[in-house]
Amino acid sequence: MHTKYFLHLLLVLTSFSCCAAPVSYDELSLEQIFANQDSFVKKVNDNKVYLQEERIYWDEDNIFLLLNEKGDLAALPSLESDCNGFFISLNFNRLDPYLNTCSGCGRKYLVVCQNPECTLKQRRQQERQEETKRWREEREKDQRRWREERKQKK
Repeated sequence: MHTKYFLHLLLVLTSFSCCAAPVSYDELSLEQIFANQDSFVKKVNDNKVYLQEERIYWDEDNIFLLLNEKGDLAALPSLESDCNGFFISLNFNRLDPYLNTCSGCGRKYLVVCQNPECTLKQRRQQERQEETKRWREEREKDQRRWREERKQKK
């Protein structure tokens, strides 16, 4: 009895995987927002474009927006939320406001300065190495002291 249902379930699952086609999408642009705004924009407030929640789809790696009834998808580079709902910032595709300037070398970076010649980065690496060396020396002293105390107890 269970085998019968298992085979039907297996048949259904394999038919879905055989018919599945890869979805093609582009990254969302401002032109796409304003061309399709009637289908997915809830409201525009200040510098925020609020999206209809039923048009937002999550994947393991990306967030997508259903642009129109044809099924066109666009990847959202970022998605934020507040008490009014989900929104994207109007300057989402410009990275300059989100870049930081390194105080050591003056180069722009996103998370961590990657410039190997950066004086600040070199100084921090040296400080970490010195701290690690001090920690190891203290650990060795503690281990020697512990061994001596143990010998004295015997």
